Amino acid sequence: MWKPVFFGIVAILATPLLVLWGAAGWVLTRPPLVAATTSVAAVLALAIAAYVDNATMLFDVPAVLAVALGLLMTLPKKTLYNWSLLIAFLSFAIARRVCLPTPSTSLADWITVLGCVGLLWSYTATRKLWVSANLETLTTIEDRLYNAHIMAEYKMLKIGGLGTVHVPYCGEKRDESRLPPLNLVLVHGYAAGNAFWATNLQTLAKHYNVYAVEWLGIGRSDRPDPKFASYDEADAFFVDAIERWRKEIQLDHFVLAGHSMGGIFVTHYAVKYPERVEQLILISPAGVGYPPKDASEPRSFFFRIVRMGWRAEITPMAIVRYLGPFGHKLVSWILQRRMSWLPDTSVLKSGILDPALIADYMYHNWALKKSGDVAMNTHLLPGAFGKRALRDALLPGQIKMPVTFLYGGGSDWMDFNHGQDVVDRLKSTQYASLRKVPLAGHQVFMDNAAAFNSMLIDAITDGLELRSFRTE
Repeated sequence: MWKPVFFGIVAILATPLLVLWGAAGWVLTRPPLVAATTSVAAVLALAIAAYVDNATMLFDVPAVLAVALGLLMTLPKKTLYNWSLLIAFLSFAIARRVCLPTPSTSLADWITVLGCVGLLWSYTATRKLWVSANLETLTTIEDRLYNAHIMAEYKMLKIGGLGTVHVPYCGEKRDESRLPPLNLVLVHGYAAGNAFWATNLQTLAKHYNVYAVEWLGIGRSDRPDPKFASYDEADAFFVDAIERWRKEIQLDHFVLAGHSMGGIFVTHYAVKYPERVEQLILISPAGVGYPPKDASEPRSFFFRIVRMGWRAEITPMAIVRYLGPFGHKLVSWILQRRMSWLPDTSVLKSGILDPALIADYMYHNWALKKSGDVAMNTHLLPGAFGKRALRDALLPGQIKMPVTFLYGGGSDWMDFNHGQDVVDRLKSTQYASLRKVPLAGHQVFMDNAAAFNSMLIDAITDGLELRSFRTE
């Protein structure tokens, strides 16, 4: 009983501070042009008021501020240039106030204060000091991860608005009498991106022409505003983006694999465009089964708080953005906690993937503009149950291609029994199988990359022996 009371008191006391922090973050992350325009307009308005009040001429302050802000936004973002501008204007503003021949006025004081604050605000916005995430750094980190693990040629692209990495087939040379290699399209899960496949792409490219594709609104993909009136609109936001990508890259058929929440989107794509998908691979997919009957009943106080946040569309990414300069520390802490649960075969725990680099990648992915991260709220209920259970889309006659589930054989928190139920239903009409990757948890392809690669290749081979769109 005492816990709810204690946390209630803490929440009441902390709310004003949290609101102030959020307001500060909102102001400091406005676009630089908005910050600059607002600052100049405010100082100019005060200068006009000062002139009307007692004929004090201070119009040079907004004029100099406008020039300083223009230079701040156009000059290279180098510390020497920026600090020179800051010091020069602050010195000018203070000297201008001190040297006024008229008696001290509050308007003159406010002009000086707002001019200095406006310049510092614009500097913070231009340099992204509150939330330092940016697309250029994200791209550089992603490229470093590929360089460390892909020996073959690869291309980082944006196709149809979606971040894409293409690793062309690099296996044994095929003579002209054989069919070209299969196309394999990989779609990541929630809170991830293409770089999470870094240790898998080289091996898979020895067998397939491999594409890793990011959801719309995630990673290097475009980030349109997520405004949905219904589940169907939200689903179309993600699924139709994959089809636009396919059309632009001109792929007729491909094996489609999705991890976790990506499994939801690739399944819906396969149902909507079955003629394009040669085989469907679901890697520890989210939202397959129905939520338990007691899912709507009150649970622990913590769970009720989580549920309230879920309904308010508060995502982990929103929290990272809200924390501003402390967001990166939270991401690093989350990754370190997660690593303590990983098996020794994990590419993170073993150091094959640099944890610090992955933490940087996650931060810059998470803290960029809100967009695709709302999928957690649009498609899932607390506990990663689907708002529309995936099993209802994976029905005989509705899903027509071979289907394979890959789960972690270790501590995978996605219940494989839901996948097994689907496989048992599909077996009467088509190829369907479920496989477990030894030792792996939910991040199957990272927790035991070698075993995952091998099992994925075997699954595709087995599935396509029964069904293929390709003709000899």
